[in-house]
Amino acid sequence: MISRYLFLSAILLVMIFSCHKVETPFRTENLIPWSIVAFDKLERTPSERVAMIKNLGFSQYAFGGRKKHVETMVDELNIAKSEGIKISAVWLYINNKDTLTALKRANEMVFESYRIIHPNLCRYRC
Repeated sequence: MISRYLFLSAILLVMIFSCHKVETPFRTENLIPWSIVAFDKLERTPSERVAMIKNLGFSQYAFGGRKKHVETMVDELNIAKSEGIKISAVWLYINNKDTLTALKRANEMVFESYRIIHPNLCRYRC
């Protein structure tokens, strides 16, 4: 009985030490910071936001802001692109007054901004 436990323990130790280290999903290159635009206490400019993201070690973030932020979205997209920062997602504020054919003006501005930077992105709706 003891030899069986020793054998199983030896197998277990071999398995543990032979396994490759599994990468953690919480590395900065796997994370996408959200709501840094709308909830920025310091109300940074697009350049300052992109610099902050870069200084924190992120290579991407999600753009989500109020109408005043959407107005400078094209600038922010261009600054982020020039700094090698990817905007991986965009937050839209959709409620029961929005429809597929009539979005709020701020949401339409998001699509218009994206169309300027990525003209082939919105082929059907935009």
